[in-house]
This record gives sequence, C-alpha cells and structure tokens, in this order.
Amino acid sequence: MRWGGRETAKIENRALELQNCLTTAGVRNVISSDATWTNDTSGFQKRIRVDPAAISFPENNEQVALSLACARHASTSASPLGAAHSFQAYGFGNTGSLVISMAAFNSVIGGGFGSTSRYLGTPMDNLESIEYMLYNGTIVNATKGSDLFWAAQGAGASIGVLLSVTTNTHKPLFDTVVNFTINAGDLTSTEAARSLIAIQEYSLSKECPDELALRWTLSGPPFTANGFFYGDPGDFDTVIAPLLNSLKDITCNVTVKKTELPFWNMEVAVAGAGMNQPNGGALGGRSFYTQALTTTTDHPLTVEQAKVLYKSTSFSFNRTGLRKSGFIDLWGGVSREICDTDTSFAHGKNLWLIRWEASAVDVNTYPADGPAYMKNLIKPFEEALVASGAPLRGFVNYADTELSEAEWSSRLYGANFDRLKQLKALYDPEGLFVNHKQAIPMT
Repeated sequence: MRWGGRETAKIENRALELQNCLTTAGVRNVISSDATWTNDTSGFQKRIRVDPAAISFPENNEQVALSLACARHASTSASPLGAAHSFQAYGFGNTGSLVISMAAFNSVIGGGFGSTSRYLGTPMDNLESIEYMLYNGTIVNATKGSDLFWAAQGAGASIGVLLSVTTNTHKPLFDTVVNFTINAGDLTSTEAARSLIAIQEYSLSKECPDELALRWTLSGPPFTANGFFYGDPGDFDTVIAPLLNSLKDITCNVTVKKTELPFWNMEVAVAGAGMNQPNGGALGGRSFYTQALTTTTDHPLTVEQAKVLYKSTSFSFNRTGLRKSGFIDLWGGVSREICDTDTSFAHGKNLWLIRWEASAVDVNTYPADGPAYMKNLIKPFEEALVASGAPLRGFVNYADTELSEAEWSSRLYGANFDRLKQLKALYDPEGLFVNHKQAIPMT
C-alpha cells in the first residue's frame, strides 16, 4: 500500500531500480506489484504502517553483500529482517528502504529478558562473538572487548548485518522446574502497590535466590504473580514462604499453586509450542502500543511511587476500543554485577522491568489518540521517578515508538549514546543502516 503524490512516485521508481539491480545480481526479490507483497510485509505489529521499496531474499553471505550494494546504488537504507516479531515493526525499515530478509539463514539472532535472566543474564550478556557484515560487504568477527562487540549488545542493527553469533549455553541446574502462580485476588490500588513493594523487599533480601523468576500484575484485577523456580524443586516451599507471609499481611486472600515439569517442557510452556516446531511457529499479530520503564537497585520503588503507578495506569484506564495490559518483571539477580557502560544498552543494576500497553479491539484500526492516551496515563509515574532523582530508563526490545531522539537515546543508551554515534560514523560512514526512526544516527 502506497501513499499518494510525489512520494509514491519516488518510492516506485526506487523499487524498480532495486528490482533491476537485485534481479541482475541473481537475488530473489519482491516489490509492491508482486502477488506476495502483502504477506511479505506482514509482521507482528499491526498498528504501524510499513512501506519499504523492496524486499530481497538472500540465500548466502554473498547475496547479502549484493543486496547491500543494490541499496547503496539506489541511495536508500538497508534493513535486515528477522522473524518480523518486532514490537515496533522496525525490521521493515524506513519508508522506501530495502528490506533484507534473513529467513534463509534459519537462525534467530535476538535478545531480551526472560525467565532465566535473573540467574543466567540476558542473551546479550552471554555473547562471546559476533559475525557482522558491514555496509561495504566486508565480513568481520567481533570479539569481547572490541567496539563492534560492545555496539552489538543493544544496537547491532545500526552498525551492520548480524550474520551469526557465538553464545554461552548453560546446563539446567535441575531436571525439573517449578512453575507457580500466587493469586492475591481483587486488590485496591494501595494494596496492589504495597504488594509490589513487598515483592521488592523480598527480592533484595538474602531469602530470594537468583533462580526465582517472578512477574507481578500491573493490569489487574485479579492481581497475580506468575513465576518459575530453577533451583532445587524440593526447596521451593521454603524459598517462597517469606514472600507469601508478607503478602498475607496485606490481604488474607493469597493462594499459591505450583506445577513441576521437566526443564524443556517448561521452556515450551513459557515460550509457546513453536519451540518444538522446525520453523519456530508463528505469533499471528496484534495492533498495540507498548511503553516500558526499568528501575534499578540504586533507586528502589517507594510505596508512594507504586501507588502513583497503579492509580494512574490500570485503575485510571477507561477505553472501550482498547484492551489494557501490563506487568512488572522482577529483574535484579546477576544484573547487580553489570555496569551501564559494559554494553551499549544501559541495563546495569536493573531491578524492575515495567511494561504498560494497550491493544486495539479491532486489529485493523488503532485509535489515533491511543498512544497519547496511554502516555498520559503513565506520565504521573514518570514524573514521580524524576522527582526522586531516578533517571527514566527504557528497554530496547520494548522501544517506545512515540519518543523523541533525545528521549529514546537517553532511556536506552544513556551516556553510551555519544560513543555509539562515533562508532556509527566509523563503521557505517554512508549511513546505510540508519534504517528506522530509532537507529543510531550519523551525528
């Protein structure tokens, strides 16, 4: 689907130029006039309209290099595309860009925060080396301690095409894992806030092992904590008892259920049936807007801040065309050993990952004022954090599409942003990978 006027003609001319270049180079490609275009440009995020000029489907490194050469020849940006699961649809690039589908490589390069991150670290923390293709087709292997390796830990797509990674793997501590649900039922905003702080106090105590993962509800009622325990299953009741006692001091309706499964079966339960499918399965799609904040052990939340969070978001939400969703992941754990400057994405000492979002009831129509509405709901909490001296920090996998460059760069990269721009100028001097609105800019 195209916009009207001169911009349409410009993109169509670029599409034909890219098609001619790619076809001559022997790289399969599609443009908007091809029958598969609608399917090929369909991603997980349905709210954001994407409009690349063309998509190439390289089958090997040589064809990736040829795709980059065609993008340079057409004076447009190049955007590598993985599984199209980005919350921001950034894999489809800027309007008029060349999307380079990496589907034929049959690999997943990604990261984030998961149920094992508290005791094993995030995927970016476990990297050992990165194989990049730079703007001119040169392949380099970035190892620990190098600038390119550091950049890849949070901003790799702004530097080049990630062809492969070498990462640490870990043997499960025990053969089985405990999945648990703590149900606190219906709570007032004050009770929900006090429960969150009770979890925080427990997490910062010696009674909470790193092997415990926990997600507390933001968008209740009901208010629940879902989680996993990767330590000795026989110790779970003893480990969780102090937290249950603290929660029962707030509300007497606290119950806990647990299930024990073999490690891999539990991973499938966490991530979905696609874990056992050759192609990884499919997520379908939603039309949604996500905001995320992280807080650190240097600035633990107060009861008053938690009250503001609940009152201004979940308890104030009142829309018929949107469905609210929100949760608060307990981070902490081994992040206590990480400094913000260790990786390009600043995530040292993270304690909480707060996600607040709304999905459209009609997947084809997201209310025009939806993002502004959701931003206004979380704004009082952001103001409370700033007033306490806590910086506003984000999460690179839940990047907020509605932030200005000054806002997103500060929240995701902090003091690392200037170094990233210097590396950008060095390794991508033509700006080939300035391929979406939150890509690292040239200056």
